[in-house]
Amino acid sequence: MLTLQVNVKDIGASAGIAAILRTSQQRTQLHLEMAQGVEREASAHLLGINTRSPNTSFYGRAARSSETRADESGAVLSFTHRGIALRYYGGRVLPKNVKNLALPTKDVPLAGNEGRKGPREMGILAYLSARKGAAPGTTGYLVEGMEVTSKRTGKTRKVPLPGGKLLYVLRSWTDHNPDATVLPAMAALIQAATDAGEAYVSDVIANSSAASSFNSSAQ
Repeated sequence: MLTLQVNVKDIGASAGIAAILRTSQQRTQLHLEMAQGVEREASAHLLGINTRSPNTSFYGRAARSSETRADESGAVLSFTHRGIALRYYGGRVLPKNVKNLALPTKDVPLAGNEGRKGPREMGILAYLSARKGAAPGTTGYLVEGMEVTSKRTGKTRKVPLPGGKLLYVLRSWTDHNPDATVLPAMAALIQAATDAGEAYVSDVIANSSAASSFNSSAQ
């Protein structure tokens, strides 16, 4: 999960926003409006870089995974699509409930727009251990396989298919560099929040003026 926090004290104080809005309901709505401004900016950016993932629409799905919540103290915008925080912050990925990570090659077919198929979906696979000199963390490989039965023992085992393709590289961990370009520049996000906040304040003032004018006329 990739999370952004919006706080009127940090962004809007210089414009007098905090002083204008006095009720808790207005502060909460202000924070929501500002967060939605950031959401629009960030989502448009993610859709714009979706060309990086033409097969899986990873960034497009990330853009559509936004969630926003707000209260009197601020707002939180989250992109919940799995893997988006790793792209932004970087880090090391370790296997969970499995011995190795299975990294698909280009010869593994796509499973809709959810990425490439997993080893359990690829029929018979044969294991080859990594040789000396393999990349750090690489433990072995899964290739297209076939079953052969020993005439002597009657036991069946899986062996590489002649001319079979390499389908997965098995690794005990993978490292990922951070990529700040996953999101717009912070200045753009701050500007989006400020613009949304000022627009909301203008609406509040306009509505308040209209209400005052109506009351004066009624009297």
